[in-house]
Amino acid sequence: MTNPNLSAARAYILTLANWADLETVTQAIRDRRTVLNANLSPGRTIRLSGLRRCYLNRLTGSIHTIDPTRERADIELDEASTQTLRSKGREKYDIPQEQTRYILRGVPLAACIPAP
Repeated sequence: MTNPNLSAARAYILTLANWADLETVTQAIRDRRTVLNANLSPGRTIRLSGLRRCYLNRLTGSIHTIDPTRERADIELDEASTQTLRSKGREKYDIPQEQTRYILRGVPLAACIPAP
């Protein structure tokens, strides 16, 4: 974390926050996610970031569908990212060589960063 305000907020939450404070922070997070998710819609070009499976980070594509109740999206990877996933994600993803695009299912909306 490089933002000093975020570092201070995290320190406060970890050491001083009571139940009411945690509820306030939780609601603020929900509200912020709603704002961020509003910028995402099917067809929007995105870049993946912050996923536990590191080889998925930096893949690019477009939002295919969104499940707002689960805060998840299916992402249609572009050709370059499909090729990257084919080579790096062999254990989990079986993508035929002739397939140029791949739909990655159930990606958290928080990991979908709008591309310019």
